[in-house]
Amino acid sequence: MFNKAQGEFLYDEEGNEYLDFLAGAGTLNYGHNNPVFKEKMLDYIQRDGITHGLDLHTQAKAKLSTQIW
Repeated sequence: MFNKAQGEFLYDEEGNEYLDFLAGAGTLNYGHNNPVFKEKMLDYIQRDGITHGLDLHTQAKAKLSTQIW
């Protein structure tokens, strides 16, 4: 039973480390709990940013889309 993830590794309840071969999806290309992304996400959540806006137009999506394209 996995209960922790950091970088490219998953950890089970006994603390055993496993390479996460499934981490190729989405943002996990950057590793689990990447410290840079983690800090930015915590800041965003602290400001009550919208964390589930699948098909909604949000400021966060607008900002991201202008940075990518």
